[in-house]
Amino acid sequence: MLRVMSRRGDDRVTWDEQSVQAGDSEATAAVREAERIFEQERAKGATAFRIDPGKPAQRIEEFDQTAEQIVLVPRMIFITQQVLTTLGWIVLMLAISPMVWLIFQPYFKSLSPAERRANGLLHDLLTPEQCRQLVWRGYVEVPSPTTAQRIYRVPRARGYVQVIENGRAVMRLCVQPVECLPDADVVVLHKLMIEANEEHYLQKANKYLCTD
Repeated sequence: MLRVMSRRGDDRVTWDEQSVQAGDSEATAAVREAERIFEQERAKGATAFRIDPGKPAQRIEEFDQTAEQIVLVPRMIFITQQVLTTLGWIVLMLAISPMVWLIFQPYFKSLSPAERRANGLLHDLLTPEQCRQLVWRGYVEVPSPTTAQRIYRVPRARGYVQVIENGRAVMRLCVQPVECLPDADVVVLHKLMIEANEEHYLQKANKYLCTD
């Protein structure tokens, strides 16, 4: 299955590998369409991840029709503190008049088809413990694949990712997709990038050290 993150949630192309091997025309056509979309999104700067049950996400450069799932994540941007401050003031000004809308917006969003599809992808990729964290604590803890005692706390809503080492917050990270995505897809995006290429993730993110 190929899943492409977008503002509509995740768009999907599915096929059965056994049918492809047997020469089924519909399955073969689905693989060709998935490969076309893969190359098209990669040309736009998207990052591809192979997802296998029980294994960390793996970043891939070429289409693999044998993968159980491939997830394409849109290109990322790394926002500076000045831009965040400016955006914060804009949001505050906009919030003054449509206060009722802002209060009820999360409930309306959760009913949209895009949010439902994004939530489906999120719950497919989270462990049961991570699902409980998301519901009860409002964040997902993603263990570092390279450093013991380091975890990343990814918030359910948009915001900073906290880096926790030995039980203490040491850093906040800011990474956002170029394309507007549902909140659940943003959580998936962070999880995949951390698991597949933590070093690249840390190199590109804007970092803000936590001080006591």
